[in-house]
Amino acid sequence: QQFVGNFFHVNVDQVQQYLQQQPWVYQVAVRKQWPGTLVVVVTEHSPVAVWNSDFLLNKKGEVFKAPLTQLKESLPQLAGPSGSEQDALTMFSQVQSLLALHQFQASSLSVSPRFAWQLTLSNGIELKLGREDTLKRVQRFIDLYPSISKHKAEAIEQVDLRYDTGLAVRFAPAPVQPEKRKA
Repeated sequence: QQFVGNFFHVNVDQVQQYLQQQPWVYQVAVRKQWPGTLVVVVTEHSPVAVWNSDFLLNKKGEVFKAPLTQLKESLPQLAGPSGSEQDALTMFSQVQSLLALHQFQASSLSVSPRFAWQLTLSNGIELKLGREDTLKRVQRFIDLYPSISKHKAEAIEQVDLRYDTGLAVRFAPAPVQPEKRKA
């Protein structure tokens, strides 16, 4: 509405700049077409992940801001320092592919400023993966999960895979049973 005018007075660059600033707009092209048409081609962002709880990532790993309440589906949660967006998206994709082969699913991935990775599975298990051999460590978890899960009845909270020759498992505390009173 602020660009209302006749065909000759409309500034195509201003229209394009205004549209480019709108949420969900990835790219926009505006041109005049004689005798009296303004052609606008808009390409929208396709979000693949939530970044640092407030932003979104598109499939190219580019950060953009749009209302998260408008998301139609739940997206994986990725987090890390500025500049690590593409690394996090690539790592998440690789880890998710490996997990999917074994009926696991990742829900979030974070990377620390020192590039240590931490992954949370959709079943709530947190995997500490460290900085090196990340996919090998995920595979070690997959290989050992049947043994770990039958070892104790309590739910697994965290598996630390940062060791060269082993792992550490933290189980959720057993639910407290109410004491039976003698009548």
